[in-house]
Amino acid sequence: MENETQKQTEKQGGPRVAGYATAIVFAVFIFFFFFANIGGLGEKLGQDLPSVTPDNVREYEGGWEAAYREDFFLRDNLIDAAGLSMLGLDRKSVDNYNYMKDENGALQRFEGLPLDISAVADSIAEMDALCGEQGIPLLFAQIPARFQDTDLAASREIEFFGKRNDDLLSALDEKGIRILDIDQTLRRSGYAGQIALRTDGHLKTDVEFQSAKILAEVLLGLGVPYDEEIDYVFSTENYTIKSYPFRGFFTESSGRFFTRIDSFELYFPAYPTDFSMVVPATGLEERGTFHEVLMNGLEEQLDTNPRPYWILNYLRYPNSLYRISNHSTGGTCRLLVVMDSMAIRTTAFLSLGAAEITVVDPRYDETGDILRSELESGNFDAVILAGNCIPLFESLILPNGLA
Repeated sequence: MENETQKQTEKQGGPRVAGYATAIVFAVFIFFFFFANIGGLGEKLGQDLPSVTPDNVREYEGGWEAAYREDFFLRDNLIDAAGLSMLGLDRKSVDNYNYMKDENGALQRFEGLPLDISAVADSIAEMDALCGEQGIPLLFAQIPARFQDTDLAASREIEFFGKRNDDLLSALDEKGIRILDIDQTLRRSGYAGQIALRTDGHLKTDVEFQSAKILAEVLLGLGVPYDEEIDYVFSTENYTIKSYPFRGFFTESSGRFFTRIDSFELYFPAYPTDFSMVVPATGLEERGTFHEVLMNGLEEQLDTNPRPYWILNYLRYPNSLYRISNHSTGGTCRLLVVMDSMAIRTTAFLSLGAAEITVVDPRYDETGDILRSELESGNFDAVILAGNCIPLFESLILPNGLA
């Protein structure tokens, strides 16, 4: 009996010791990050608030709460402290198991959003039939998936490459839709590096650059008049590449240290470019270089925005429709690219060899009228559907179908 009691105590002691360790580690970091910086918080409040009186005590309370919730330095350091404690205890899950660190050190996001596969496939088949009547090829480009070779892939629920994506590809294949699996093409070409960012749902810039080249090669193979000098257009020797530290939105609950932060690359053409862009919803009309028109200059705003979301440094997210014209390419093709943020950089790079690209993000057009109108216009040499996440797929189901 005594031995059995001792075993029970030892069994209960393990979790208890781990709990004590968590509390101690977290307390130490809370002290270091919070109390060491409380003076800065007080200084900020002192500048913003008058002397406290019975009449303005609520203003003071609101100021403290706002500073606690919104102060960038304080908030991030508290989250960093929590991430460090989890790292020290070799935790793999974050935010109630919504995020899991895989064996590659990358954060994977789990979600179980439903998707009506048959409805999406039927809608894409309807688009393909309309394009076929107009003599326009439609291409479904499956954007490369996050870490398909991770052991966690067995769950089939990791965002951006779960079973629903595979089922959709199978359904489209059965309907005879032209499919380009960019991930498989990359692998066959010998690409063996990291495909996705560790801390975000999006891909590395070099992968999107290669994805644009793959699309360009397929377009040429279909007889689309894309710029034939693709080896020049997609040679990294013709670009200035700058790298910046990047911590994506997957780390909002774990901070900088739970996993390694990413290095985000920006590609600047080193050859002359001449672009224009029109955004009908905002009235924006711009003309200039690739950098001036298709990029947003976040690298020039680091003094005021020290932690930019680099994904949005390309194109004009979020807008449902905009048109890009390249006045310096040998290509004469006009493309319709239906996409979401998973293909922002891919589309920007693809524009380097196309005369015109009309971009439609159907997630911001609830009626579907914009996509319907562009498809029915027949003004394109090719239509590309580029993505692999549910919000895009759902938005391809047009409420009233096509004419």
